[in-house]
Amino acid sequence: VKITDSGVRYEHGKQVFSADYAIHNGEGHAVTYTVVFDFENGTTRTVTRRVGPGVTVQGMVNTPFEKPRPSAEGTPTEVRVADISTSE
Repeated sequence: VKITDSGVRYEHGKQVFSADYAIHNGEGHAVTYTVVFDFENGTTRTVTRRVGPGVTVQGMVNTPFEKPRPSAEGTPTEVRVADISTSE
C-alpha cells in the first residue's frame, strides 16, 4: 500500500485534504486489504478493497479541514498508512 499523492483540494466548494493511494497484490490469489489512513486532524478513514492476483488498484480518501488552510505553499503530507490487514 502506497500513498501516491496528497494535498488540498476543493470538493463541492469545501476545502478537503485528500490522499490518493495504490494497493498492489503481489500474491498469486485474490486478497482483501483493509487499510486505515490516519489524517493529521485525528480523523481516520478505513478502506477495504478486494484485489486480484498481480493487480494494482487505486483510490482516494479525504477529510475536510476544520479550519481553512492556504494551499499555495506546497502540498501538505499529513496523512499516513496507520494499519494494513489482509484476508483471503
